[in-house]
Amino acid sequence: MSAQFNIPVRIESLEKRRRMTGVLHVIAAFYLLAVTASLIPQRSGTGILSLVPFLVVALGTLVYGIFRRKFDPTARYNSAVRALMAIAMGLLALTQTGLAAYGLYAWTILSVMLLFSEKVLFQPSNIELTEAGIGLPGSPKPPVLPWTELENIIVRADYLTLFRNDKKFVQLEVTSTLDPQLIADADAFGKAQIRKQAIPV
Repeated sequence: MSAQFNIPVRIESLEKRRRMTGVLHVIAAFYLLAVTASLIPQRSGTGILSLVPFLVVALGTLVYGIFRRKFDPTARYNSAVRALMAIAMGLLALTQTGLAAYGLYAWTILSVMLLFSEKVLFQPSNIELTEAGIGLPGSPKPPVLPWTELENIIVRADYLTLFRNDKKFVQLEVTSTLDPQLIADADAFGKAQIRKQAIPV
């Protein structure tokens, strides 16, 4: 689907999911920290030194999870931290047996899944206005809202508003300063598509 217009917007559901990534980092860090700490009494001398990298990863991830929104608001390093956690969990799992190993393997798989899903999650939230419909962000293959489900659209410098046929509407905050001509063109394009593809009564 080739986009005619891209409009950056704030979608609250995506923002909530983005905020949750820090919490998931903290939970994963505490789990790795707890497992690593439980192994210390079983090892001595150089054996304890082998646990240091896992403690460093756990503590680093913990700090990142707590302060991510402040120090990494664009989530530039989120994937790297998640990948490092997956590697640490996987390597530590190789040294364990039984439930401890299963738990670490489960966290390894979960970390890999989060790595890929969060890559999509942190992509720019752009609404795409095309002849096929309105492309919505938040998934690898953006869903498309057909023009036939809308009765009106208003594109302004501050908000994009979609009026549905069921008399409900969705209003999204525009997060970037757009060229006034682009706003006017996008608004006219959307209205034209609704008129063009309206279902005859």
